Amino acid sequence: MDDNYQGWSAQKKDYYLPEGKSLTKDIQFNGNTYYIAGELTITNFWGQGGKIVVMPGGKLNYPSPMPLHGFEILNYGEFNVINGSKLTINTGASLMTSGDLEVDEVYVSGVLYVGGRLSVQKADALQFKQDTHQNQVDIFTSDTFVILC
Repeated sequence: MDDNYQGWSAQKKDYYLPEGKSLTKDIQFNGNTYYIAGELTITNFWGQGGKIVVMPGGKLNYPSPMPLHGFEILNYGEFNVINGSKLTINTGASLMTSGDLEVDEVYVSGVLYVGGRLSVQKADALQFKQDTHQNQVDIFTSDTFVILC
C-alpha cells in the first residue's frame, strides 16, 4: 500500500503498509486483507467481507462515528478512534484487540474483545430479536471487559 492505492478500485487481494509509512485513505472491502505495520488513517470505507490486521508496532486511526460493518479488525498494535470517541460495531463486524481500548462510548451488536483494559464512559451491547421486538443485552466482565453478542 502506498500513495497510489485507490480504495474505489482495490482488487481482492492482500495489502501491506510497511513500518515507517503513513497513509490517509478511503479503503475498499471485497474480501481483501490489510496488514498494517505503519500508520493507516481511514477516511471512509466501502464494501464488506474484509479484514484489517494491525501488526505489533502498527497503528490504525478509525473515524468516529462511522460504524464497523461487515469486516473485522484484529489489533496487535495501536487502535485509535478519531474525530470524536464513539465506536459502533454492527452485527457481522468485530474488533479484537490484544491491548487496551479507550473510548467515550461503545455500542456493540457484533463482537468486541479487549485483551487489556477497556476504559469507557458509556457501553451498550444490543442484539435485536426480530421475532419478539425486544432488546437483549449480554455483557461479560472480569479483569478484562468482553462484549459478545
